[in-house]
Formats: sequence, structure tokens, C-alpha cells
Amino acid sequence: MMTQPSTTRILDVVRQELAENVLPVTTDGQAQASLQMIDHILATVAVRVEHEIAWMVEEGDAIGALGDQIVTAEPQATGVATALAALRAAPLTSLHYDDVAAIQKGFASPEGRAAVADVQNFATGGVDILMFDTRPV
Repeated sequence: MMTQPSTTRILDVVRQELAENVLPVTTDGQAQASLQMIDHILATVAVRVEHEIAWMVEEGDAIGALGDQIVTAEPQATGVATALAALRAAPLTSLHYDDVAAIQKGFASPEGRAAVADVQNFATGGVDILMFDTRPV
């Protein structure tokens, strides 16, 4: 049973399922080659996911440091001070919410709306935001 599995763990389970249950019954050579390519892609994505979390934490630290510089140099920058306080109040080590209602509340906040509006500035190829409840199985 996986409860609150990491993305890396989910990808590993999918890879294992393909290797143990799909590939052995696939007789077409082209389909087998495609499954091997899919396995390689999933393995690469699993490694990348681990790095992206670290990059997000580093980016949060850099934003905090820049915010400190602005607040020190411009004491009247109360909006920056407020945003900096909100940044520091948020747990940067987790993107997990307790339930969908909490996600919706987060996205409805001024910070959440600003974050969604900012996505187009760095996700130039587009982005899908998925929200769902998880439960132990």
C-alpha cells in the first residue's frame, strides 16, 4: 500500500508494472521497443522530479533573500514585506495540501491567484494543474 506516495515512487511502480506485466506479454517488436523507450523516459522523469523540488526550495530561498534586500533598502515597500512574510509562513518543502478544499482555498487567495497568473511567465510551453484527493488503497 502506498499512502501519500512521492512522484518518484509512483513512476517506479508504473515502470515495474510495465516491466513485469506488460512487456512479457507483448510480442510485437515495435511495441516492445516503445515500452523500453517509455521506461527510459519514466526513469529520467523520476530523477528530474527529485531535482525540481530542490530547485524550487533554492528559488524560494533566493526570492526571500531578494525580498530582504528590497525591504532593507526601501522600508516603505510594505507589499514586499507582506509577500515575504507569506513566503516564509508557507512550507517550501511540501506541495501537499490536506484536501481539495485546501487547494482551492490556496488558489483563491491573492497569493494563489498571483502564482497562477505568473505561470505563463515561466511555463511557456503550457501547463496543466491537476487537483485531486488521495486515499490509501
